[in-house]
Amino acid sequence: MEIKEVSNRIKTELDFIDINNKIHQFNPLKVLGVEEREIRHSKILAWLLDAEGNHNLGNIFLKEFIKRIYLNHPNEMPLILDTNLDDLIIKTEWNNKTDKTVQTLENFTEENELGKDRIDIVAVSSKHKFVLIIENKINAKAASGQLKRYKEMILSKYPSYSYLPIFLTILGDLAPEEESWYKTFSHQDIYLILKDLLKKELTIKFNQISLQNKIMNFISDYMDVLEELTFPSEDTVNKCLKIYKENKDVIDNYESHLDFFTSSELKTLEVIRNTVKALPFITFQIASEQFKLKFTNVVSGNHSQIMNEIITDERFYKSGKEFWFLPAAVHYQIDNKLLSNKWKSPFPIAYFFQLKNSTLSLNVELGPIDIKEGLGTKYSREKIIQLIKENPNGEFDAINPTRAGTKKWVKIFSINEEKAEINNQNELLKQMTDLYLKSNEAGKAIFSLVCDLNSDY
Repeated sequence: MEIKEVSNRIKTELDFIDINNKIHQFNPLKVLGVEEREIRHSKILAWLLDAEGNHNLGNIFLKEFIKRIYLNHPNEMPLILDTNLDDLIIKTEWNNKTDKTVQTLENFTEENELGKDRIDIVAVSSKHKFVLIIENKINAKAASGQLKRYKEMILSKYPSYSYLPIFLTILGDLAPEEESWYKTFSHQDIYLILKDLLKKELTIKFNQISLQNKIMNFISDYMDVLEELTFPSEDTVNKCLKIYKENKDVIDNYESHLDFFTSSELKTLEVIRNTVKALPFITFQIASEQFKLKFTNVVSGNHSQIMNEIITDERFYKSGKEFWFLPAAVHYQIDNKLLSNKWKSPFPIAYFFQLKNSTLSLNVELGPIDIKEGLGTKYSREKIIQLIKENPNGEFDAINPTRAGTKKWVKIFSINEEKAEINNQNELLKQMTDLYLKSNEAGKAIFSLVCDLNSDY
């Protein structure tokens, strides 16, 4: 079939028309191209974070932003949350040599010298010796060495300060370098903060501040941008997938067919392609939520479900590519006894599903250990690894420490499904369930391990 026929067929499909109309409904922020430009997202975020901003939110968004970061990164809640940060100065496109921000968007491109080695957002409180650093990525990756240079810039300019460095991406990806310094955060998190703040129409629930209609409309418009960027509806996803499957070659190469589509239609084709590209992670997040519902607070059901009940502490690491949890029986044994910090789990032992390419894996890791004061210090992580390897009674046959030389964690169990059903949430949920149930023997060994540790306290 010739490209002209294919293009006409695509343009007359009801699903395509529906998606096209939704994408191109009026939104002043879209007119300005906000959804595709990191610098514009950063400007809006800086405005929201500014307690003196004319949004009438005061420091509410700032507090919720910092709080949510530390909910995503367990056991690191800073004292800074107890302060007002009333002297916080926020700058965008900050450079340590000039200590200035770009004041205009005119002639600014991310490739030119003006934009080179400039941190998207830097917020400084001299009174509290505190620096918030945000490197914002929209459909782009950090250049090699970029995050390391930014860290060095901040440490040089603000020695002896406390730092909150954020690597902000659509799905909360890990920083590709300096991983232990940068905390992950997502545009999904920002959307959820705003959704929570505005859910009572024109009133902020925290202190009953009424928002002006103009401000309310602006924030709502920005939420629409974030929602399209991070939370496409199930109906939209299904329509995109259907259109893509039927017209894969044309959509994959729509840049080669500019003469057959209008500019708005080309934008819709791009959205369809990007949605399908992100579909595995959307599917994974939906399946993870379904898995949590299936195995959390199980009060009835089959024996397997009850015995495999899980807990999902809000302090577990959150990401569009990982889902962290702990079997309830193991949690009962270690809660308030064995803790962990500066890791992805509030506990030194944790399970997590990970989606990488087309492989779904279930992993169990042993992280840093903090033994609660008064309970003894007999077991360090190294001694626990040694205990597992010695396996005196054969009870740890199902687990095996690997990567024991790492400073943060040791993987003690892993099982994979190499052909993950990345486009079908129900089938992916089934695969997640099967992997979890197949880990039962490892689960028994881990339960025995934590029981042995508790018996010494």
